[in-house]
Amino acid sequence: MKKKISLLLAILMLVTLIPTAFAESKTVDAVKNTKKVTLDGEEVMVGAYDVEGYNYLKLRDIAAILNGKKCQFSVGYDEPTKLISVELAKAYEKVEGDLAEIKDEKAKAIVSVKKILVNGEEKEVKTALINEYNYMQLRDLGSLVGLNVDYDKVNKVIQLKSDAEEKEEAPRYVMIKSKLYKDTGEINKNMTCGTMDGKILTTVDAKEMPKKDNESNFGTGYEYQIGGEDGSITVQIDDKCLIFKEVKEEEKTEDKKDEKKDEKKDEKKEEVKKEAKVELVPEDKWTKEEKEWFDTCDNYHDAVINIVSNDLPDDANEVQTAMKTHFTNMLLFSIYGGNIAFEGGAKSIDRRVEVRDGVRYCVADYNYPSGSALRFEASKVGTDDEQLNDSLINSVILYPEKELPEKYQKDTKLICKVLIEFYDAVADKDYEKAAKVAKELGIKADEERVKSFENEMRRFAKAIDVEIFQKDYEAKEAPVPYDDEEKDSLVTFNYKDGSSFNLLFTNALEGGIVGIGRKAN
Repeated sequence: MKKKISLLLAILMLVTLIPTAFAESKTVDAVKNTKKVTLDGEEVMVGAYDVEGYNYLKLRDIAAILNGKKCQFSVGYDEPTKLISVELAKAYEKVEGDLAEIKDEKAKAIVSVKKILVNGEEKEVKTALINEYNYMQLRDLGSLVGLNVDYDKVNKVIQLKSDAEEKEEAPRYVMIKSKLYKDTGEINKNMTCGTMDGKILTTVDAKEMPKKDNESNFGTGYEYQIGGEDGSITVQIDDKCLIFKEVKEEEKTEDKKDEKKDEKKDEKKEEVKKEAKVELVPEDKWTKEEKEWFDTCDNYHDAVINIVSNDLPDDANEVQTAMKTHFTNMLLFSIYGGNIAFEGGAKSIDRRVEVRDGVRYCVADYNYPSGSALRFEASKVGTDDEQLNDSLINSVILYPEKELPEKYQKDTKLICKVLIEFYDAVADKDYEKAAKVAKELGIKADEERVKSFENEMRRFAKAIDVEIFQKDYEAKEAPVPYDDEEKDSLVTFNYKDGSSFNLLFTNALEGGIVGIGRKAN
């Protein structure tokens, strides 16, 4: 199921219906984290909870294990502000209860964003109140105190480094009116970034040079002023007015030389990675707008669960009705696939920023206990062209481009025959024929779409150890009721090993061809 819409607009559609979804705090499940934790290569015994896919630890526990390290810090309480206070580079005095073993396998967590004082300056961190103790998101805490946080996926180890060197950031460039400007790191103290002359609209990778006007290599949405001294401009970044100076031709030449050197270094790597078009952006390179997008997604996800779980009011408008129908249909697909969506809330959340063919995408997967997942993704985050795309990671769908032809509308058995023909064509890798067959049902299909469809279905099936598109099968045809009418058609391909593969054609909202593998009972 897919739906393209502005994330902000989507939220506005739901906010009048479900105002509680956007409260400052929410209650979610917390699961005891059994992953090994190391500090500078040595295992440390420190309790942690997994909350919505993130590691949460007690602030005092972190202070205790870092005592004596380069990034040690003390913990106190500031009475005037009523805030927890942290003093960097100060020794920590242990108190009773520090590094106590977590006994509860599961608990409830009240998640919110709270302020703490770090060297007297207010900072915001994500917190989880669990069993009357304050836990903090590990990565947030790490960035505040200078603790490097990493994760070894192979060995499932949370790796902490107390003396990690800071990563050297690439120089920031922006192109304005065909001129290239470089960040000097200096703050323009003579202005307060009042009326701006323009905004950065597009971005390239941090290692690349902007090639067109209003383009940077550090993100979009930043405003600028022209007319500074010595041909400089001023760009507002994180409430700071930074001076960018024009890059002279000789500097450009040197930069190009450096670029060529880097290209030669990476040439062999690129040859190996020719097929890989997706590049993951490290979390510390995410833009402010991208980070905010993920936070907004969490609120939107809460709203989705509420709109699926609750009845619409009598005065619901067309937009609300459409949203209700859309996500309810998604729920029905998940039930059909055997992995119900939304139930129990998100067990974990996978967040990432990908670069695909030079375009940055924010992706958030909300994984449910059943094994299904709801994916939100958006490109051009923070711009007027931002769009939200949602999809159910439980079934694979080929989408229609026109209405189901009349001869099929009341004949589900005929549709089943087409589905079998489509299956046989894919099994024979005759993608041209498969595309032609799919078009009979009004499906948007060509050879590449069919190949992609097959690859995705095989990938999902492999995850549950099911081999699909076997040629030796027994087909079982059945109509699927929808809205009290037989609009949908199902074919189950049963294999000798007891596993099966289902092809469903649905004529419901946002319908199409759905493929789902089933493991042998």
